[in-house]
Amino acid sequence: MRLTRGTLRCAVFFLVTYFLTLPVLALASGEKASDELKGTIEEVLVIVNDESLEKDADIRRDRIQETVAKRFDYRQMGIRSLKEVWSRISQEEQGRFTRSFKRLLGNAYLSQIESLKEGEIDFVDEHIKGKYALVKTQVRSKSKITDVDYKLVRKEEGWMVYDFVVNGVSMVQNYHVQFTKVLSKKTFGELLKRMDAI
Repeated sequence: MRLTRGTLRCAVFFLVTYFLTLPVLALASGEKASDELKGTIEEVLVIVNDESLEKDADIRRDRIQETVAKRFDYRQMGIRSLKEVWSRISQEEQGRFTRSFKRLLGNAYLSQIESLKEGEIDFVDEHIKGKYALVKTQVRSKSKITDVDYKLVRKEEGWMVYDFVVNGVSMVQNYHVQFTKVLSKKTFGELLKRMDAI
């Protein structure tokens, strides 16, 4: 192919346009992460503050769980909490573990959110790097302020949470430490029984 002056001008124009739009695209992606997370949290807060559900805590928690599950990637959280153990267990065990872990981690998150009946959430900061995002928030109640950071990954269905950090403590890493301690003395089947019993 022969390069003409006109061809070179077109190539330069394309490259300049491409690199000039990179910061804009990154910003748009970052806003998307916060917007999607904020939308989910607002849905949860509507349920938390629904007076008609005050007398039926089970239904309220079920609805919150359903809403949170749309934004939380519990399978990815399970993989990260087990690390190398995940690849050594069967698909059936992976499925059972994911279901139990979803309940445990979901309850840990709900304990933070349900305290917001008379509080609020501030979105403090956000960082985007490729397909990963970190959204920093503060949970404000009458008596305290709790830092809750969300780690998200961009997937086909949107920005999905794969870990959340409460006052500097990663929930996924915290469970990884506990699981590792149990598995150093017990079998994986015994770990599942302990999880189901909680």
